[in-house]
Amino acid sequence: NTPSQTVPSDAGEYVLVATVEGTGSYNVLTEEVPFTIGRAKAIVSANDSSGVYGTTPSGLTADVTVIRGKVTDEDKAALGISVSVVPQDATLELDKLPVGVYPAKVTVTASSDSNIEVETVDGTYRVTPAQLTVTASDTPYVYDGTAHSITAPVVKAGGAELSLAVIYYSTSELNSTNYGSGSLTPPTITNAGSTRVYYYVKAENYEDNKGSVTLSVTPKEVTVTAKPAEVTFGSDAANQGVTFEGFIGNDSDESEGVTVGYVYKTNDSTASSGTAYAKGSKVGTYKIFPVISTEEGKNNYSYTPVAGTLTVSKKALSEDMFELIIPEGGYTYSGNGYEPFVRKTTV
Repeated sequence: NTPSQTVPSDAGEYVLVATVEGTGSYNVLTEEVPFTIGRAKAIVSANDSSGVYGTTPSGLTADVTVIRGKVTDEDKAALGISVSVVPQDATLELDKLPVGVYPAKVTVTASSDSNIEVETVDGTYRVTPAQLTVTASDTPYVYDGTAHSITAPVVKAGGAELSLAVIYYSTSELNSTNYGSGSLTPPTITNAGSTRVYYYVKAENYEDNKGSVTLSVTPKEVTVTAKPAEVTFGSDAANQGVTFEGFIGNDSDESEGVTVGYVYKTNDSTASSGTAYAKGSKVGTYKIFPVISTEEGKNNYSYTPVAGTLTVSKKALSEDMFELIIPEGGYTYSGNGYEPFVRKTTV
């Protein structure tokens, strides 16, 4: 409203007043012409962005598009543009937003009567699933007559154990389509053998994770020891059976289909090599080697043979083992001495 010689540049309504001084022949001429300087226009659009579950939204940006007039970089900076994620539930912490899509709202702090008319367009912020860390390992056992399962996988997120994870198990491979056919209880095995156990892990706001481990039961060792035995010189080899050490519960050589044979060898021999004992072998000690075989399908035990001792003792002498030989009719005097002839009749 105050006349000024300064040319206006801000948006607004103005009146141009032109005055022509009068002369001796003319009166003063004054002319007023109203005019408007309109506001420039810009659209501020939030850029769509995303972040991983468990992280606070950051680096949110917006683009400025000039629709009318001229808007310099300095003007853009003066608008005070900011972008923020605004969930419908205001109580949610931004670093705990569930997986989903949320509004990314644009805020402009410049005065509404500034030289620039601003239109805002909100964008979206997508929360994507975070990664799980699953640690699982093969689980070996030794047969003990009880059922065994794998050690449960350890599920962690951000270094901390995640107790809300749900794990499905199967002896067939699991995927995103069939994981529901799995069991929440891992499979078990009792007898010696092995199986592949597949697992599929699901947790809200995290990517699924899957894998497999081996569950195995190895045979338990049973020691089979030959009992000591004794024979007299000239006899066939003999044994007194064996002792078993290591069976579980009511398991026995009979229930496990164990058959024991025997090999008799000299002390410097093994069960598969060396010199065998034979009837008439000299007095002394020999080894009794148990030789173990089992029925097909009986594999809960492994058998370790331990040799026993076979003692060959001297045989007692008796009269019926020898024969005194005297010529029929006796001897005729010849001036020489005569001795009866003794002959061994048996061994």
